[in-house]
Amino acid sequence: MLKRVLVLIAVLAVVCLSGSGASFADEINYIPVEEFKEILDNKDPVIIADIQEAKKFVQHYFFGSVETNAYPVRSDEEKKKLNKIINAYDESGKTIIIVGPRGTTGAKRAYKYLREHDVPQDKIYILEGGVRAWPHKKMFINVAGGCA
Repeated sequence: MLKRVLVLIAVLAVVCLSGSGASFADEINYIPVEEFKEILDNKDPVIIADIQEAKKFVQHYFFGSVETNAYPVRSDEEKKKLNKIINAYDESGKTIIIVGPRGTTGAKRAYKYLREHDVPQDKIYILEGGVRAWPHKKMFINVAGGCA
């Protein structure tokens, strides 16, 4: 009897942990650098959700980026800064590409927040490596408004 109860508990635990919403980690979409470069080169219609801090944003951002300054996307206040991205998505339905310092933890938190606010998974991507790994530095816009 005890063995059956333990097996039932184990099965329920597996079901609960594998259910939707348990973790977004396995569902995250990334966009490779060269694919994002092609989008920029072609001026494809996307929402570039830049989560960098303000002082970093002005040093290097992409033309057309939506400045959120949500990084590190931990507090409720920081997360609410992403509401402008949700509103832009609701108005346009365009794919969102999250750009962060490294494309890791902060970008994943932004991704999760957007998913929690009903942005479909197939409409959100994180730039692999973020701005630190971006090899095409001349494509950045700097504070002076020119190429970096």
